[in-house]
Amino acid sequence: SKAVELLQEKLTTLAKLKHPKYQENNYKFIINPNVPVSYYDVDNLAYPIDCEYIINCGVSYKNERKIRIEKCANTMGYRKKDINGKTREDAEYLLIHEKKVKNHCYTTKIDVEKIVEKVNSQNRFGHVNENQKVRCCGLKDETKIQDVCDSSTDAGRYLCEYILCKSLQCQEKSVFVHVSEFSKVPLKIGNLSLCYQ
Repeated sequence: SKAVELLQEKLTTLAKLKHPKYQENNYKFIINPNVPVSYYDVDNLAYPIDCEYIINCGVSYKNERKIRIEKCANTMGYRKKDINGKTREDAEYLLIHEKKVKNHCYTTKIDVEKIVEKVNSQNRFGHVNENQKVRCCGLKDETKIQDVCDSSTDAGRYLCEYILCKSLQCQEKSVFVHVSEFSKVPLKIGNLSLCYQ
């Protein structure tokens, strides 16, 4: 999706600009191509063992006008079918009944609330002077500008949550960023307000 591509590009650029250490040659950003909506493909996704952060991105069709950062993921409960008609029920059944394994919820070590606050603050006020009025979607009153980002502890028990669970098992500093379709989220970039509908 266009929204995911833009988010990946923006994250890479911001990290390199804000953190000089990422400009060195020994740091690289690995952007996995679109992962098919398949438990098999997620199970076979290999994360580098020495990565500092893992940021997964995907489109949320239930989330109309927000960027939602998922904070946790469960190991079980994946009963929705993927593109191959498969679920995780068979694997979960064996774990529960034969090995007596219970659900575990992994939580990120990233301060998601701080990120949400910063994104919303930037979107409301950007880099404007106090004398300038913020305008988003034609509104002059900044109190009418809604937050574009929030956090969540329910990623939906489908492939988005499943991939977050796998990445959290590899690196505790992992998140999943649910984005809306590109045309539905009003964002402020510098002094330019964008609102696509």
